Amino acid sequence: MEPEIWPDIARSFQMAAAAADQDAKSLLPANEMSRLQGGVFALCTSAAGSSNAPTWFYEHYRELLTTHCQRIIADQVGSMTGNPLLDQFQRSWTRYGRLVKRFNVIFSYLDQFYTAKTHSMGSTPPTLAELTQGCFRTHVLEPRKALLLAAVQGISQLELGTAEPDRASVLRLLEGRYGQTFGDYLTESLYPSPKPEDEPRP
Repeated sequence: MEPEIWPDIARSFQMAAAAADQDAKSLLPANEMSRLQGGVFALCTSAAGSSNAPTWFYEHYRELLTTHCQRIIADQVGSMTGNPLLDQFQRSWTRYGRLVKRFNVIFSYLDQFYTAKTHSMGSTPPTLAELTQGCFRTHVLEPRKALLLAAVQGISQLELGTAEPDRASVLRLLEGRYGQTFGDYLTESLYPSPKPEDEPRP
């Protein structure tokens, strides 16, 4: 059964998503933030709440994120290529980060007692940070990975004279254009750091 507070959470999520160009703290009034967070906590911990409440909230938050990534962010990025794709992808990534930073607080009970508790029992549901990052990666990054790589190679050809730059050059290039945080993220996504077992032995 759907908790009474869920429609309020879903509605607030949609409103915050539309205003995600603002600073994260501006997406929801503080009193509304506290009310929603308290509502989730109460249903997950009170005797009147269902013992399945944490699982219900976790799975429906996942669905909310998935729908957002598929329908909203995908539409923002659309069929862009080249520089426009990189620029819009960076904006979408930044907006999404602001949005989930705020809503992960509303569901913070799940990280404190649900995912951590379940981890200790041998199961491994993703933490909220892993969940939100995974949704973006699966539904936004991966479907456009080849186009993003081609866009980076195009910029590298223009600015560095090569379409096959090394990882360090890509990192410097993207950090110079978009700042360290996004530059690090996209470089690692397109040019992953070598794992220890992949590194050549002396």
